Amino acid sequence: MKRRQALKIGAGAITSGTVLSAGCVGSEEGGSSQEDGSSGETLTPVDYMMINGEADIPIWLSQQDAWAEQGIDINPELTTYDRYSRALYSDGELNIGNINLSILNQGYLDGEDLVVFAGNELETNGVWTRADSDIEGIEDLDEETKLGVPYWNSGTTNFARGMIIEEYGIDIREDTDSTSADPPVLWELLTEREELDAIVEFTGFAYKGLANPDMVDRIYAPEDFIRDEFGVDPFVTMFASRRDWIEQPENAQLALDFLEGWDMANERFKQNLSENMEQYGRFAGLDSEAEINLIRELYADNQITRASDTWDGSYIEAQIGTLEILEKHGLIEEAAPREQGITHTELTELTGE
Repeated sequence: MKRRQALKIGAGAITSGTVLSAGCVGSEEGGSSQEDGSSGETLTPVDYMMINGEADIPIWLSQQDAWAEQGIDINPELTTYDRYSRALYSDGELNIGNINLSILNQGYLDGEDLVVFAGNELETNGVWTRADSDIEGIEDLDEETKLGVPYWNSGTTNFARGMIIEEYGIDIREDTDSTSADPPVLWELLTEREELDAIVEFTGFAYKGLANPDMVDRIYAPEDFIRDEFGVDPFVTMFASRRDWIEQPENAQLALDFLEGWDMANERFKQNLSENMEQYGRFAGLDSEAEINLIRELYADNQITRASDTWDGSYIEAQIGTLEILEKHGLIEEAAPREQGITHTELTELTGE
């Protein structure tokens, strides 16, 4: 899909398997069918997958020239979570992608040697109540609190549940009147039908909540605990690859070029923030002006991502440390080791230069 074609489609029309590419698609033989008009250099095609609700979707749609300048023909695609979650497996479809902690850890347990090599989108989740609720904090939750989560085995739920146990000693599954449901259903049950007292939500609905303070309050932000514990912001998604792929020098260089394009795309996106959000905001699942304005403010405040060269051992320690907390409380079988992350410096060293 060309960028100008994407603009003609409403957000509700984006479905699983939709290609959101402004460039040309790579050939089946692995070569590129597009050339850089300034130099004539053939671009390397890189396929990339996203799922609904990712705040950086407008970047991939609007700034693909940034990757082209790094020699990459980036081909982003919106797809299902199931396909996305296995895309980097040895039988998957991608060499470079973004994953959450749940996918990283499940890959480790499945014997898939996945490594994270940079941060993608900063964590923004939490526990929400209605704005007029008497529940003001986690300590107010009890066995009579009707609390909903988006699937008990989801990374978002496990993250919030584990941090709440660690910080407050309260298990939101065992110590409340809890249930699970699809994220849109949870939002409706809390805000419209008022059948739930509190909910844990995915990132897309977290943005909706932050944009509507007259409707809901966030009474707990687990990223605050991680920041206090490890000194850095946690990421909800990270850029990743298979170890056997990225340890090849030419592939490590491609990953570095990919990150250079990502950093450049972010900077250019922010330079023309209002226009980019007006044109592409709805593709991130933002369905109101308030939500678009919120994301605009987060981009402006550098609260969506971090420059890739800041990805050092402290970020990896925070991500793996989170998994260790989940293992400590029996929410996962075993935490992936520190070796499942490589720093920006280590990635550079893999190029052999």
